Amino acid sequence: MEHELKVLKAQFGRKKEDSAKAMETLVEEYRDIERALASERAEAQKDKAQLDLYKTKLERLEAKMKTSEHDIEDERRRRVDAEKRVSEYEKRISEMAGGIRPSVDGSHKRSASMGRVSDDGRASLDVTLQYMKERIEQLEMDKTMLQSTLDDMRLQLKMVTAKSDEFRETVSKLERQIDALNEEKQKLLNQMKSQRQLYLMNEQAIRDKENEQRTLKSKISSSELHVREKETKLNQLTLEVEHLRTELNEAKAQRDRCEKELASRRKELNRFDEDREKWARDRRFLGDEIDRMKEEKKTITRKIEEMDFENRKLEEQFNAVKREQAKEREALQKVLEGREKNITTRNALEEQRKAEAERRFKELQAKYEQALQMADDAGREIEKLRAELKEQNLKLTASGRKIFDIERELNKERDEKRALMSQKNAVEHQGNQLSKLEKEMNEELKILRRG
Repeated sequence: MEHELKVLKAQFGRKKEDSAKAMETLVEEYRDIERALASERAEAQKDKAQLDLYKTKLERLEAKMKTSEHDIEDERRRRVDAEKRVSEYEKRISEMAGGIRPSVDGSHKRSASMGRVSDDGRASLDVTLQYMKERIEQLEMDKTMLQSTLDDMRLQLKMVTAKSDEFRETVSKLERQIDALNEEKQKLLNQMKSQRQLYLMNEQAIRDKENEQRTLKSKISSSELHVREKETKLNQLTLEVEHLRTELNEAKAQRDRCEKELASRRKELNRFDEDREKWARDRRFLGDEIDRMKEEKKTITRKIEEMDFENRKLEEQFNAVKREQAKEREALQKVLEGREKNITTRNALEEQRKAEAERRFKELQAKYEQALQMADDAGREIEKLRAELKEQNLKLTASGRKIFDIERELNKERDEKRALMSQKNAVEHQGNQLSKLEKEMNEELKILRRG
C-alpha cells in the first residue's frame, strides 16, 4: 500500500513538474510575443508620424505649386495684355505717322515730339517685356523644381504606404498568433484544472490511507509511549540534574576564579592606593616646589628690575660725564681765544687744563668701561635668570601633566574596581540560583522515585 502511494506521488510530482515547465514555456513565449507586438506598435506609430509628416509636406508643395501656376498664368496674361497694348500703340503711331500730313508751320516740331514719345514708349515696353520674360522663366524653373520635389515626395509616400501595409499585415499575423496562443493557453489551463482535480482526488485518497495507518500506529504505539513516558521523564530529569551539577561545579570554579581574581585585584587596588598616596605626597611636594619656583621667579624678576635700574643710573652718570667734558671743552676754547692777552698765563693754564682734561677723560673712560662691563655682567645674569625661569616653567608644566596622568589612572582603577564588584555580585547571584535549582530538582527526583 505504501509502495503504491509512493508511486502515485512520484507520478503526480512528475506530471506537476511537466505541467509547470510547459506553463512557464508558454508564459515566456507569450511575453516574448507581447514584447515584439509592443515594439511593432511603436514602430508603426513612428511610421505613421513619418507618413503624416510626408503628407503635410506634400500638401504644402502642392499648394506652393498651385500658387506658382497661378503666378505663371497671371504673368502670361499680363504679357499678352502688354503685347496687345504695344501692338495697339504701334498701330496708333503708324496711323498717326502715315495718315496726318504735317503743315508747313510747326510740322517739324510735332513730328520730333511724336518721335520722342514713340521711342520712350518703346523703351519702357521693351524693359517691361524683358522683365516679364525673365519672371516667366524663373517661375518655369520654380515649377520644374517643385514638380521634381513633388514626384520625390509622392515616391516616398508610396514607399511609406507600402511599408505601412506590410506592417499592418505583420500586426494582423501577430494578432492571429496571439489568439492562437491564447486558445492554446486556455486549453492548457483546462488541462491543468482537470489534472489538479485528479491530483486532489488522489491526494485525498492518499491522506485517507495515511490516516488509517496513523490510527493503527497510534493505537500500537500509545501503549508503548505510556510505558516509556515515565522512564523517559526520569532519564530526562536525571540528565538535567547531572547537567545542573556540572553547571554548578563550573559556577563554583568560576566563582573561585573570580574570588582569586578579586583578591589579586584587591592587592592591585591596595598597591594603587599606596601609589595614590605616594602620588598625593608627590603632588603636595610638587605644589611646594611650584610655590618655591614662583617665589624664585618673583625674586628673579626683582633682580632683573634692579639690574635695569642700575643700568639706567649708569647711563645717567655717563651722560653727566659727557656734559661735564663738553663744558670743560667750552672753557678751554674760551681760554684759547684769550691767548693774545696773556701768553704766559695762557700756556700755564693751557697745560694745566689739558692735564686736568686728560685726567678727567681717563677717569670718565675708566668709569665708562666699568659701566659697560657691569652692563654686560647684568645682561649675562639676566639671560641666566631667564633660562632658569624657562626651565622652572617647563618643570611646572611637566608636573601638572604628571598630576593629570595620575588622576586619570586613579579614575581608571576606580572603574575597574566597580566592574569587578558587579561581576562578583553576578557570580554569587548565579551560584545561589543554581543551588536553589539543584535543591528543587533533587526534591522532584525524590518525588518521582517514590511515585
